[in-house]
Amino acid sequence: MMDHTIGQTTNINLLGLLFFIIMALIILVVKREKVFIPIILTSCYITIGQQFVIFGLNFSILRLLIFVCWIRIILKKEYIYIKLNKIDKTILLWVISLTLVFTLKNGTAAAFINRMGHAYDALGLYFMFRSVIRDLDDVHRIAKIITFAVLPYSVLMLVEKSTGMNMFSVFGGVPMLTQIRNGELRCQGPFRHPILAGTFGTVNFVFILSLWYADKKFRPVILFGIIATIIIAVTSSSSGPFLGLGIGIIGLGCWYLRNKTYLIKRGIIIGLFGLDLFMKPPIWYIFAKLSQLTGGTGWYRSYLINQFLFYFREWVFLGTNYTAHWMGGYVMRSNPDMIDITNWYIGEGVNGGLITLILFIYIIVLSFRTVGIARRKNWNQPLKIRATIWICAVTLVVHVSLFLSTTYLDQIMVYWYILLAIISNFIQLYRINFKHDKKIRKLEVSDYLGPSMSTR
Repeated sequence: MMDHTIGQTTNINLLGLLFFIIMALIILVVKREKVFIPIILTSCYITIGQQFVIFGLNFSILRLLIFVCWIRIILKKEYIYIKLNKIDKTILLWVISLTLVFTLKNGTAAAFINRMGHAYDALGLYFMFRSVIRDLDDVHRIAKIITFAVLPYSVLMLVEKSTGMNMFSVFGGVPMLTQIRNGELRCQGPFRHPILAGTFGTVNFVFILSLWYADKKFRPVILFGIIATIIIAVTSSSSGPFLGLGIGIIGLGCWYLRNKTYLIKRGIIIGLFGLDLFMKPPIWYIFAKLSQLTGGTGWYRSYLINQFLFYFREWVFLGTNYTAHWMGGYVMRSNPDMIDITNWYIGEGVNGGLITLILFIYIIVLSFRTVGIARRKNWNQPLKIRATIWICAVTLVVHVSLFLSTTYLDQIMVYWYILLAIISNFIQLYRINFKHDKKIRKLEVSDYLGPSMSTR
């Protein structure tokens, strides 16, 4: 079960309070296109342990800054830019479904409060970014801010790797001593788990490359940013983010097949069928095979998927509050009725049943459809536009791949909702109509022939 709380007492030190005041003032006075700077900096440098507890409700600095953002958005009427589209509506339905099902399943006020915290984070972040991100220039600004942010962050991760001491522990919410597994230090920085820290590095390794063709003078800094994100991913000593780097590199390499994406799709399908034919266990045991090379808990993740499908009847309607029998001996210390759900898709099913899981997957499907249509509609536009759309598509692939090995919590959610907001804005920016998708495919032969042939 996704936990959105740290403690039941206020824990804010002077440094955290000063940081919050400065970030809040920046949000209120800067121009629209710079509103996301405090949110990104907070997600990088402040743990979720810095929080106020008001009437039993936990408000981390990130949550408080989301509230400040919405005060600004309402006062300046920046929300009027949003024209609800299919992705927006599906996200709303997904949050409502998860909240209702989880509350009905548990039947307690605590369960409702827990899901309202999730709804606050999801809708607050997503629609905040929808309000302030308007075009590709905003996308490039976000990438530039992240590039600058990861540089000192990577140095702190190297310090943690060399000393075994987490500098971010002064804020609470993370341990002072770095975790060790199989003799390797697993650095986590301000995140609640090393996998989430590694995920932060992996997804931004791809995303900041959107600047490559947008600002050639910035390329030296981009290269340092790429190195920094790799350092962050590697120092987490987690197999999921490491494999995510590989997926990102492959996705970037597929740029040279961008006018023949049907070959990529068919290749993936054929590859999966081929693996299924040659593997004795089901295809999802590929994680167990890969972990033999990279290390990690691939077997656990593979068997978790197997048990999730085997016990389908237990979670299909309202999810389940008891999974201890799925994998004996792997129950959580904090909740002996549950095993650790290290897969976001499975987490959606366990917490919200089949309907919630379907809505979550549909958000991803719509996002892929959107970037696909945006790419085809802009095949003859300047390189920086085409490259940025492609980078967004690859970043989406990396995210949904990482969902198989972790459940997103707290600060890492910022980067998922930034990407969803960017992709959702493509619908408005490029006037995308899903109903006409098939017609667009037929009209734009460049999808199959390439620009050089289609213009002959």
